[in-house]
Amino acid sequence: MAAPSLEQIIESQRQDWNRVAGGWEKWDRFFDEQMAFLNHRLVGDARLRAGLRVLDLGSGTGYPALLTAQTVGTSGGVIGIDLAEQMLEAATRKAAVLKLSNVTFRTGDVTTLPFEAASFDAVISRFCLMFLPEIPKAVAEIARVLKRDTWVAAAVWSAPDKNPYLKIPIDIIKQFIEIPPPDPSAPGIFRLAKSG
Repeated sequence: MAAPSLEQIIESQRQDWNRVAGGWEKWDRFFDEQMAFLNHRLVGDARLRAGLRVLDLGSGTGYPALLTAQTVGTSGGVIGIDLAEQMLEAATRKAAVLKLSNVTFRTGDVTTLPFEAASFDAVISRFCLMFLPEIPKAVAEIARVLKRDTWVAAAVWSAPDKNPYLKIPIDIIKQFIEIPPPDPSAPGIFRLAKSG
């Protein structure tokens, strides 16, 4: 059996995230509260301030794009991009509730960003990069759309031995079913994690 093509991997991911969008939105408030510290860290690490134009990669249901929109204010703007349109529908609803007019969400692939060169002052990403099938291509796209002397702030999951948030549920599941170790080079939750 041939390995799936890049297009097949991306389409599979799009379908998977759309399939879980309803459940994700149901637990969104809990997850966003748990990750609030990280959203603030990303905003700080990207040196965000009023007036900046920011791209959020893998926006999902909206965070950290929504916090970013509050930070850059109406003189700035945020575009969140994600493969899954159903996740972005949830993000759009949240933006409306928060009355944020300076954030928009678009479906798209991080490896082929639909933006002009040097069009953003910062790029942020929370838990997206490790799922990308072609990380070097995504990094090249990020560099292309960023202005000179700007910032990227990204978060990926730590290794299971340092990550009880994910290790505990995985260990519980392993008591009932066998989970093969993931291919370290394939897109996945611990792909960019360092052990030790």
